[in-house]
Amino acid sequence: MSDEIIHLIIRITGDWAYELVIRIALDEHRDERQEVDTRIGRVLAIREQAQYLLAGPPNAVGEVVYTCAVPADTISWLVEQLDPRGDALVAAVAIADQFVLTLPLSYGGHHPEMAGVSIGEHGQMPDMTVGQVARATPIVAPLAARYVLST
Repeated sequence: MSDEIIHLIIRITGDWAYELVIRIALDEHRDERQEVDTRIGRVLAIREQAQYLLAGPPNAVGEVVYTCAVPADTISWLVEQLDPRGDALVAAVAIADQFVLTLPLSYGGHHPEMAGVSIGEHGQMPDMTVGQVARATPIVAPLAARYVLST
């Protein structure tokens, strides 16, 4: 992983004012990370959808931070971006056609957490990749469903 990360700061004002930060690592996955940024930008252009991005967990200074992730990124790489004294970010990874899966991470207690679960509990280990977490997420996993047609 590259140590170089760029930060795009987006200030949204109007009836409400928010600051959203998008982090993009400058590494061999830069194009994939840029695609995540593009998808986030599309969501921000639609006010009704933008409010959900801005409702992510804020960091200590009130910013909502999205880290553009790829399936090969490890949870430990994401956790290294958190300040253990109190911090939060949302890992965002492009999935399917035009979707983005988001994984909220925070560090405010004794251990970092992902989606409210202490990392290490329930099989979420620091060496897991974002892709492994995405595949283990029920909403992303394919489901066998029966469709009942009524007549």
